[in-house]
Amino acid sequence: MYQFTPIKSLSDKKSNSIIQIFCLENVKSEMIKANIKYDEKLGIQTCKCYLDNLSKNISHEKSIEKCKLETQKNYNL
Repeated sequence: MYQFTPIKSLSDKKSNSIIQIFCLENVKSEMIKANIKYDEKLGIQTCKCYLDNLSKNISHEKSIEKCKLETQKNYNL
């Protein structure tokens, strides 16, 4: 059987890029406020989690909560 994979439109990709930029800045800001050294790899992983959740129609708040917990667990924060 063939599996259909929808192709994202250019506007979807641009929106995700903008969301990712804001997400990375927010993660970095929160870590600095908590006196935790910012790690770009951690930020990228956290924001990928966030975007993946949004694409599954998980709410903004639940996505943040879920990804914060996942990041804390993965990085022993």
